[in-house]
Amino acid sequence: MKKICKTKNFSPGVILVSWLNIGVQAIVPLTYAFAPSLASAAGNARFLKAPAGEAALDTKIYTLSAGETTASVAQKYHMSLEALRKLNQFRTFARGFDHLQPGDELDVPLAPLPAVKWSDEPAAMASRSQDDPQAQKIAGVATQAGNFLTNSPNGDAAASMARGMATGAASTEVQQWLSQFGTARLQLDVDKKFSLKNSQLDLLIPLYEQQDKLLFTQGSLHRTDDRSQTNLGMGMRWFNDGYMVGGNTFLDYDLSRDHARMGMGVEYWRDFLKMGANSYLRLTNWRDSKDFADYQERPANGWDMRLEGWMPAVPQLGANLKYEQYYGKEVALFGKDNRQKDPHAVTVGVNYTPFPLLTLSADQRQGKAGQNDTRLGMQFNIQLGTPWRHQFDSSAVGAMRTLSGSRYDLVDRNNNIILEYRKKEVIHLYTADRLAGYAGEQKSLNVSINSKYGLERIDWSAPELLAAGGKIVQESVDNYSIVLPDYNFDAANGNVYEISGVAIDTHGNASKRAKTTLTVTQPAINNTTSEFTPAKSTLPADNASQQTLTLRVKDIQGNPVDIGEDEITITTKNEQENSGAKVSTLQRQESGIFTLVVTAGTGTDVVKITPSARAVTFTPASVTVEADNATAQIKTLEVVSDNAAADGTETNQVKVAVVDAHDNPVPNQTVTFTADNGATIIDNATTDANGLAIASLTSLKAGEAMVTAALENKTTKTVKTTFVSDEKSAVIAELNVVSDNATADGKTENQLKVSVTDANGNVIDNTPVTLKVESGATLSSDSVTTDKEGAATFSAMSTTSGTFKVTATTNGHAKSASITFVAGEVVGVKSTLQADKTLIASDGSRAINLTFTARDENNNAVTGLTVAFVPDDVEGQISAVSEHDGVYTATFTSTKPSVGSIAVSVNGTRLEELKAVDAGVYSSTLSLSVNASA
Repeated sequence: MKKICKTKNFSPGVILVSWLNIGVQAIVPLTYAFAPSLASAAGNARFLKAPAGEAALDTKIYTLSAGETTASVAQKYHMSLEALRKLNQFRTFARGFDHLQPGDELDVPLAPLPAVKWSDEPAAMASRSQDDPQAQKIAGVATQAGNFLTNSPNGDAAASMARGMATGAASTEVQQWLSQFGTARLQLDVDKKFSLKNSQLDLLIPLYEQQDKLLFTQGSLHRTDDRSQTNLGMGMRWFNDGYMVGGNTFLDYDLSRDHARMGMGVEYWRDFLKMGANSYLRLTNWRDSKDFADYQERPANGWDMRLEGWMPAVPQLGANLKYEQYYGKEVALFGKDNRQKDPHAVTVGVNYTPFPLLTLSADQRQGKAGQNDTRLGMQFNIQLGTPWRHQFDSSAVGAMRTLSGSRYDLVDRNNNIILEYRKKEVIHLYTADRLAGYAGEQKSLNVSINSKYGLERIDWSAPELLAAGGKIVQESVDNYSIVLPDYNFDAANGNVYEISGVAIDTHGNASKRAKTTLTVTQPAINNTTSEFTPAKSTLPADNASQQTLTLRVKDIQGNPVDIGEDEITITTKNEQENSGAKVSTLQRQESGIFTLVVTAGTGTDVVKITPSARAVTFTPASVTVEADNATAQIKTLEVVSDNAAADGTETNQVKVAVVDAHDNPVPNQTVTFTADNGATIIDNATTDANGLAIASLTSLKAGEAMVTAALENKTTKTVKTTFVSDEKSAVIAELNVVSDNATADGKTENQLKVSVTDANGNVIDNTPVTLKVESGATLSSDSVTTDKEGAATFSAMSTTSGTFKVTATTNGHAKSASITFVAGEVVGVKSTLQADKTLIASDGSRAINLTFTARDENNNAVTGLTVAFVPDDVEGQISAVSEHDGVYTATFTSTKPSVGSIAVSVNGTRLEELKAVDAGVYSSTLSLSVNASA
């Protein structure tokens, strides 16, 4: 909260009154101190001669005991209650005179006032004891002592009596001394602390006097409502035959609270009639009040008119009429607890003066709203310098009602400064006086608050604004803004609204209402009717092409809304930060129409442009900067998927990247692909948003294939791709016997070759092949792996002649081939030569069956030999030799008896190690006996 410090600057008049009051306050104590000396030393230097005899009027302070009331005290001192009230009229009681309680103090009489007369003529004393000052003093002391002793005195009572005696003596002496200057009225009241509470001093001093005129000054010092006040004035009275006219001016000053007031009055007197009018005008303004928390006070402006008259036939009986009028919202005319606005009061009263010393009065005051009070008074009118007997002489009352008898009477005015109060503005609310803006705009109310106790809330009132669709937005406890309503094209008030607010602090105090006038100057921008075109456009990334965008700002009725360029915000969002695309500043073309230009850069981009104004965001427009097709070229052609199986299904893939002259990817570019070596391109391709296109190709032929990519502008690039054999379809294409008929000697080998291909005849390398051979032969390995030609060789050996089946298997597919092992050279020891008989008749029909079983070293039958049976020493015929599985047979017949043996030869060589078989031929008619030797 802000704190505002103020420095009080008083006017010269206020300063003058302050110094005069300081002078009065300085003079009064000196007056008290030197009054006896001055009274005794009084000489002839005075306006009026002092009387020869002087007496004193003594009072004392009386403290109420338990059970006592003001009525009982008045009865104790043989006086009426109203007389006691009049005696205490300048005292202020916390609970009022009628509600005093035990322990409260009041003034009571101690002795009659001494005789004082105003004329120079010696007064004949009716009773010496009555006019003797010493006798009166003794009587007064005796009276006080008697009263004191009858009240069961204590220490406080003794002190009170002493103060009463002292103040009574001082009052008498001061009043007597002041009487030499003019009319004096003094009431002194001293409490335990010797303060002058409820004391009053009034003094009228003639300054210049002639028979028909009187120049005087009048001052007053009094304490009323716990406020010490002083009044200082000057007046002039003109006396004519039968009437007096006067005028006066007063300065009133509150010593306790620094209030100052100026008063001006007029007087018109006649015998038995007094008329007067007074006006009161404040000289100081608001000050913090001591009566109420968070209140301020100042003198109230006002005036009064007074009328007082007596009956000439019965001058003791009089009546008065007074009208008072004060101005202000909270004026304490009837006391600070009964404040009213512009209060007035009419006072009607009667008074009775049985003799000059005493006046009894009764007043009824009636004010606004039933405010009233009734006052009963007893006034002792001490005529200073007048003998006591004259003051008790009822016949002297008539002289008091004449002009000559009232020449030096005090000015009848209200010396008490009536105060006006107001609730202190402990909380201040400030808002902007005027606000203006367009419909929908949010404007700050510029709320500023100064608060003593802190802000609780602000109560706003803006019914017309809210009804029109406006809003009051609270952004924090002391920060508010207004959202302006829609512009009303038919508004009778010109689209002007009033917002008012009252700030409430944490103690419930309310500030003055702050008001703000709000004017809606333009209709709101309508996003639906406004346009930002074209919504979409395309530029080549050639660093030169341009696109113009147009913004048309309209209201809901489609009318242009004229706003400034600085009110429009352009938000640009680029998908690519370094594309080089540029957006110009917005240019106003005419009312509500603005343009901007987008220039392509060297990179592709999508430039999204969103204008906004007055909290309205327009539909954005986008400019696409794409690659320049005119400069399209193939940047790269690469294989992305290779080594597919040459099965006509699996594919190899190649990827082409197409860019323009600034290396921007070119989308939607058709690329034509071709391939050699029997490869087939599945289809052509079109580049995607990144300028890439992928082509797939198949082949039934394993090996390399060259792929060529070409654009419509004839730009080409080639790349090599490879298809491999399909191992999944591997088969044994061939199992060939490379060399056969090896000797079955366990050393000599037959050679075989196996070939593996896929289903399409493509050789497959590095493929394992499982080998098997029939029993009797052995292979060089149980398995082989194909070489890069898809082939593998192996061998077989055997010690057994014959034909054996060899099987090669891979991928579940098998193929077989037969190999043959042949017997080796005939070995005689392994071979046999047999004859089924050794002797036959020489009849030429009977025969010896010869059998030669040819065996090699491993006991294999040796076939294919040229075998001949050779007769030794025996004649006969050998039949043709037949052979089966290495067994050679022939028959021997003879027609001529003989004895010998038959041997065998192989391939023309006689087998010497094979023993020949014996053979004999006998004659069919002759029996022969043959001895065969081993």
